[in-house]
Amino acid sequence: MRTQLVHQIIGITALLLIAFWMGPAIGLDNRQSATVAIAFLMVYWWISETFPLPVTALIPAVLLPLMGVFPMGKAIQPYASTIIFLFLGGFMLALAVEKWGLHRRIALLLLKKIGASQRGIIAALMISTGFLSMWISNTATAVIMIPIAISLVEVVHPGQGNEQKRRFGIVAMIAIAYAANVGGTATIIGSPPNAILVGLSEQFYQRNISFLSWIMIGLPQVIVLLAIAYVLLVYWFFPMREKLADDVGEKIDQQLAELGPLSKTEKRVLYIFSIMLFFWLTGGWINSIVGYKLLTDPMVAIFGGILFFAVPISRQDSKPILEWPDTTRLPWGILLLFGGALSLAAALDQTGSVKLIGNAINQYAHWSPVLITLVCIGTMMFITEMMGGTALTAAFVPVLFAISDQMQIDPIHLALPVTIASNCSFMLPIATPPNAIVFSSGYLDIKDMVRVGWAMNFIAIAVIMLFSFTLLKWIGI
Repeated sequence: MRTQLVHQIIGITALLLIAFWMGPAIGLDNRQSATVAIAFLMVYWWISETFPLPVTALIPAVLLPLMGVFPMGKAIQPYASTIIFLFLGGFMLALAVEKWGLHRRIALLLLKKIGASQRGIIAALMISTGFLSMWISNTATAVIMIPIAISLVEVVHPGQGNEQKRRFGIVAMIAIAYAANVGGTATIIGSPPNAILVGLSEQFYQRNISFLSWIMIGLPQVIVLLAIAYVLLVYWFFPMREKLADDVGEKIDQQLAELGPLSKTEKRVLYIFSIMLFFWLTGGWINSIVGYKLLTDPMVAIFGGILFFAVPISRQDSKPILEWPDTTRLPWGILLLFGGALSLAAALDQTGSVKLIGNAINQYAHWSPVLITLVCIGTMMFITEMMGGTALTAAFVPVLFAISDQMQIDPIHLALPVTIASNCSFMLPIATPPNAIVFSSGYLDIKDMVRVGWAMNFIAIAVIMLFSFTLLKWIGI
């Protein structure tokens, strides 16, 4: 309790110092100083866990209006963002899968196919997650994979209070988050920042980045980053030397036999999931045919969520697949967590705080292309730990174009690696939806994510830099 009080005092003191002294001293206006101060306070309290994370996430709803940054209505608007509804629909899918045991069946079948190796299980989870994330949103991918991973953890290490189980759970959750984040960089449609760069490139320079060209650059980086993450997780930070027990195969077969054949309700959950997956995969194609944005990921997620409450479990039983009391198990705090992060991101963007960073970099445009690329990649990667990469990319890419024009270098050769870096946020739960989703599993502490994440951030910078000055130049977008 005393430690919590110390963190409260430190956070509030820093807030006041930055807002009323340090911010104005370096030329920030009142709104910018207040926004930066609020950002520091929230990140510090999130890292120190001074309050529950969702409670800290409510701070923008109070301090942004109180400090004159936004009126109340604008401050709380991001708490109803479309990403929140994507989360909500995805969580309903996860609830239905878990309620009727479908995730356990999938996990047991997956485990039976993989073999008797914990490392093999982690590799399979990363490959599956990374591949899905190339084609559907990283949020939906994480939502799909988490129930499977949790069930695998329970099968491999049943019971409570097992240190090996805790370590295996940590690795499984981090593996899914990293694969979901990084996998989206392989294709243009895999992540919103990718599409933003393509659109801005065409708007500013009438240059079209083809789907194939992006894959040729993005996919090799995904493979390298996930391979490194796998080695770090299972050999370095959380070594896995234990093999599965000899009788695990028999236990898996026994548990599959106990589940019996696929029930009618499980089939209906699979049908709804298939519908959601189909529209997630084909939504962009359908939109291009009809000529306007008919389908979006959040819309599909909510539609699927509604179906779970509308479709009965069988012809004989009219009770729906999900009932409202089931939602008591929804991680509502995660919705608040991202609402707060989005509110903070909007304040950083609309007060011009993000552009100030870009302008500060622009003052050093006489640096070498290698050095300026390194600074921009590092800046993007670490800022996205506390605000969404989509908003940051939209605000930052035009600044990168301006820097490129001034330095007389290819703008795509600077902006594309920085855009890829916006997807590589590994340290904090609030950095990306997959990070928040795996954190909600209960297997992770923030220190676990930070411990591996700081190393992955620096490794990702090195990998992106390497590919920027080799493969990107060879392919020549």
